[in-house]
Amino acid sequence: MSTIGNWIKQNITGNRGSGYTSDRQLDQQGDQIKNDINNIKDTVDQLNKPVEVSLEGSYDNLSKKDKLILGATAGAVVGGGVGALKGMVEAAGDGMKLDPHWETHDINQPKVSVETVKQNIPGTTQVATADGLQDVQVSNASLRYHFEPKITYEKVGEYKTPGTVEPKFEFTTNAVMEGAKFAAIGAGVGVVGTAAYMALEHIKHKDDKPDAKPPVEVTYGDEKKTIIKAGVVGAVVGGAVGAVDATMEKIRATGSETIKWEVPVMEKNVKIGEVPQDASVMIRQDVRYSDDAFKNSKLYNDPSKFDLEKHMKKAETVDVMGDKPDKKLLGGVKMEEKSATYKAEARYGMVGSVLGGIALGGVLGVASGVALNILKKMVNS
Repeated sequence: MSTIGNWIKQNITGNRGSGYTSDRQLDQQGDQIKNDINNIKDTVDQLNKPVEVSLEGSYDNLSKKDKLILGATAGAVVGGGVGALKGMVEAAGDGMKLDPHWETHDINQPKVSVETVKQNIPGTTQVATADGLQDVQVSNASLRYHFEPKITYEKVGEYKTPGTVEPKFEFTTNAVMEGAKFAAIGAGVGVVGTAAYMALEHIKHKDDKPDAKPPVEVTYGDEKKTIIKAGVVGAVVGGAVGAVDATMEKIRATGSETIKWEVPVMEKNVKIGEVPQDASVMIRQDVRYSDDAFKNSKLYNDPSKFDLEKHMKKAETVDVMGDKPDKKLLGGVKMEEKSATYKAEARYGMVGSVLGGIALGGVLGVASGVALNILKKMVNS
């Protein structure tokens, strides 16, 4: 515009001497100036308009390596996101459930039978020897019938008690674990799917001639910065997901659950049966016996008058003590209720969940950055 001003000064406002310009010439020159100014204005307006660039994808022109990396990273990112979401949604409705390992026990009624045991009762007698009278022990001087109680048990019922009780959750994984698992699966599926697609495309276009002119790649700046930024964003998002998941786990672990069971009521150290009093039969009366030789038994001095069966029927009895189930008046065993309350414990804490989320998010973020850089290579100008 300064150039136009100088021209006007030189050609219009100058001296009207030999270079004098007529009014008609001035009008012509003015019209020309207006046209020039309008042209300049149009040019400026055009420069102010945004530049429109036509872009189109060029996936086929990527290298095999880039295609496989793109498939793996895209699969990992999508799979990891789906897995983390799946883990959080499933865990949202998760609750503790007890898983007791029940143990079955028999309810036994004791029965007492009699087992007869013969026992020799020794004594001593004096025998004349060359050295004088000597005491000699006689091992079978008398005989004792000991009635041993034999206890057997008859099953009259059964009951169950909890052995090992494990508080369990319906789902065993969390958002971070599910995200990592699905990311690995997604990466594998992405690689296999990409390889299969490349193989089919190769077969389909094996007779095609390659393009004479390679595509023009557009540069979008430092690729490392893209990867770092994506990794940082992914780590932040992953840490937040881990924190939310750990908070939900802590809330789930505040509950408790009670289990109940029944056990038989047992009578302790009560009479469960009886046996006859022991019988001692004195065979030799010419010997001496210890003071307690016939203790707790009925003594028969005349062996000919001893009848074992008669003794067992008419002799005094000895109570046999033990434990037995308490019975109801109308039959059956009395049962009493037992219970135990168990509190859930969080399977993972806040620190571990957040760190796991940061690690997983960072990896998926880096994968996203790598995928983004490859996508940029697809753009042709």
